[in-house]
Amino acid sequence: LARRLATEQGLDLAAVAASKPGTGMGGMLCAADLAGVKPGAAIGAAFPSGAASRDLPISPARAALGRRLTESQRTVPHYYLTTDIEVDELFELRDQINTRLTKSAASKEEAENAKVTLNDIIMKAVAATCLKVPDCNSSWQGDFIRQ
Repeated sequence: LARRLATEQGLDLAAVAASKPGTGMGGMLCAADLAGVKPGAAIGAAFPSGAASRDLPISPARAALGRRLTESQRTVPHYYLTTDIEVDELFELRDQINTRLTKSAASKEEAENAKVTLNDIIMKAVAATCLKVPDCNSSWQGDFIRQ
């Protein structure tokens, strides 16, 4: 609903999300979070941007391929694959990190709040991969690729 309302009101949902946390489950934006937000209003970034992106030109053949892939995304039914993975070593790594953080904490409160989650570890791995393989962190912009 929030996505539809943002589109109807001409709001940049990503900019709204960056400027304030959502009140929905897991911090997601809800329709009520969009009340009072004006289209095109200057919204401060939640954090400073990193390295500048670069726009890569595309060949006519790649443009045609991009159009066809975009069309198939809209018209071809989707399916999803799931698999089980063994992450015992990842759990062990997380426990080791959390033990070290707890031991090195300056206060009891800091020790209770110093926790690394599996999501933190996965996000770190994804970020490192995006730095090593910039093609993985690219987006199709219609007539160019933003990397």
